[in-house]
Parts: sequence; structure tokens; C-alpha cells
Amino acid sequence: MLKTESKKWRHFHKTRVRTNQFPKYPQEIMLKTIFGNQKDFRINLSKLSNVIDVGCGFGNDLIPFIDLDAKTYGVEIDKDICQIAKKILKKKYPNKKIDIKVGHNRSIPFKNNFFDLLITNTLHYEENLKNVHKALEEYSRVIKKKNISISQQQVTSIFFLNRLKKYQKISIK
Repeated sequence: MLKTESKKWRHFHKTRVRTNQFPKYPQEIMLKTIFGNQKDFRINLSKLSNVIDVGCGFGNDLIPFIDLDAKTYGVEIDKDICQIAKKILKKKYPNKKIDIKVGHNRSIPFKNNFFDLLITNTLHYEENLKNVHKALEEYSRVIKKKNISISQQQVTSIFFLNRLKKYQKISIK
């Protein structure tokens, strides 16, 4: 299954790069969630040291955190996609260290309790609830205690939202 997903994503990313049609700016929903004026949701951006984007694609959602001098990390399903993202970000930030590794939302290649912030928009690609649970458990594993994960999709299922409550270190916005 992962090989098939990897092949599809590799083709998608290479086509977008070849035609110069890849996103060059962060997604609006991520910017509003992290940097917006939300009364009940605040992130102390000055204390962010390690930020990861799981399913980082072209790395565009890492841009604001690189600008804030956070250590930025990405995970993507295919090594070619990782190289594309590194190349794009290195061009914009030649003096910054940006670590993008091959991985999956159910297998993040970093140690436990390492990240201050995890952003992702990969959950809606999962085909079943079991894989969603595996991904959330993996997010919980790599996030420092009492820190947060931001999932950037609109979740409408009450059943789904109720199942997410068991992951205490994770906030879904």
C-alpha cells in the first residue's frame, strides 16, 4: 500500500515542479490556526524550537517557522519528494538547516517527545479509522508532553471527533 501511495505522490510532485505549479506560500488554514487571533487557542511562538510538518509536500507550510528561526522538520512518503522539498526550501533559505526525512504519518522517523508543534493535513487521506488511530498515536509519541498537533482539515464526523478525545496531547483545530 505505501509503495502505491509513494508512487502516486512522486508523480504528482514531479509534475507540479516540472510545470512550476507548486505552492510557494503556506496554506491559509494553517496561518489562521497558528497565527490568527483565536481566543481559546494560543501558541507561544517564541518558545517553539522544533516544528514538524507531517506530509510536508513542497515544504510551504514550514516557511513561517523557518522565518521564526525554529528548527524545522518535514516528513514525506517518498525520497524524491523529500529531495524536491529540500531543494525548494534551500533555494529560499540557503543558510538554514531544514531536515526532511522519508516517513509516513503512521511512522515518523524521529525520537519520542521531540517536537513542540506538529502540523499536518494527512489524516483525510486515510482509508479507515484504524489508520487514523495509528497516525494520532504516532503524533502523540513525537510531541512533547502538553504540546500540540494541528490537523488542517475540516472534520465533520461526530464519531470521528469523539474518538479523537482519547489522545490527550493532541488538539485538533
